[in-house]
Formats: sequence, structure tokens, C-alpha cells
Amino acid sequence: MVGITDVTPHTLRHTFGSVAGDLGFSALTIAALLGHAAQSVTQGYVHIDEALRLAVTRISDTIAGLLEEGAREAMTSIAVAA
Repeated sequence: MVGITDVTPHTLRHTFGSVAGDLGFSALTIAALLGHAAQSVTQGYVHIDEALRLAVTRISDTIAGLLEEGAREAMTSIAVAA
């Protein structure tokens, strides 16, 4: 448990989109990931399903790593305080 509080589905969605942007995914890819309508422009040029799968995997792995890092820092803080 990381100890995150006051998190809503909207917060998670926003974080997912923000991390996608930080990782350099295009606005078009992020729009598609979040279910926005702008994906039709690129469907003829890109295999959007594979691009989305790769994006979701990379973003999720990054978020998991950040959560693990936060958990390690929290455990270190607890151990130092004890």
C-alpha cells in the first residue's frame, strides 16, 4: 500500500494522460488512449491498436515504477523514524 488518498477515477485518468505526455507520446495518441474522437485522422497511416497497446504498457509500467519508488521512500521514512 502506497498510502495514496483522495484519488478519483478522474485523477487517475488525468495522471495517465499526463504521464503519457511526459513520455513523449503525441497528443493524437493520448487522445486515442483517453477515448477522444481525434484518432480517425491517423488510422490509415498507423496501426493504432499496436501503438495504443505499446503506449498503455509503457505508461502503466512508468506509473507502477513511480508507485514502487514512493512505497520504498515511505518505508525508508518509517524505518528512519523508528
